[in-house]
Amino acid sequence: MDKLMLKTEKLIDRINNLIDKNETKTPHINTKEFLEIVGDIMVSIEDKEIPKNIEGLINKRISSIKLRKIDQEEDSPKLLVHIISTKIHSKEKSYIELHKLQNRATDLPLLSGAVYDYRFNSEGFFTLNNRSGSYTQFSREGFIEAVDVGFFDPQNKKIFASRLERALIENIKKYIDLLFSLDIKGPYIINVTLLGAGDYTIYLPNHYFDQYKSNLEELSFPQVSVNIMEENLATQLRPIFDVLWNSVGIYGSINYANGEWKANNY
Repeated sequence: MDKLMLKTEKLIDRINNLIDKNETKTPHINTKEFLEIVGDIMVSIEDKEIPKNIEGLINKRISSIKLRKIDQEEDSPKLLVHIISTKIHSKEKSYIELHKLQNRATDLPLLSGAVYDYRFNSEGFFTLNNRSGSYTQFSREGFIEAVDVGFFDPQNKKIFASRLERALIENIKKYIDLLFSLDIKGPYIINVTLLGAGDYTIYLPNHYFDQYKSNLEELSFPQVSVNIMEENLATQLRPIFDVLWNSVGIYGSINYANGEWKANNY
């Protein structure tokens, strides 16, 4: 039974109890208590809308990315990362003071670590590699979107999975730190999507595993919710990494031993 139903039943039970006690009299309901319970119910209804709003935003952004050319040189796969605060997408939205990002481009690096320019744009503030088209966007709506083509070898159809894992662990931490410093508090939803890698396998020079080409042109990974900045991101992100390796027929990320993440250097 969800919280909304429990609070609704609590309200009904309270009203019925007051009516029973007053039998032939008009029941006198404690107005403050009544309003508090109704308020709780309304908050529960709003809380139910937040995941739906976030999902709608993510789908809208992914659709937009599919329609525009990112890579300037080759038809490379694209790694998409969205980090969205559940707080900022409640009804009480905060005003984002974009001028505070003026000297903070180093807090918004590209996922792949490529060199970048930075500037304000119509959507907020972003860093961009003009050659590849990879970028990291801080939206004036209070979320971060990163799109990068730097983890793939289009000629040999390979994904540099270990490099990808390291980049996500290191840079998502930086992105969350930036959001938090701008008073955009968590929990933060982390959504990762891989586009255009349906016929790719993982680059593994020193290991032998049977690999299979995925037939999925769009691979969606499990969403991860990070509640506090101190959480171990490597552990939190493991479901995402495991699905990437699963997609080519491997049991999971080979970069974990006894639950600890230690990536190979390739």
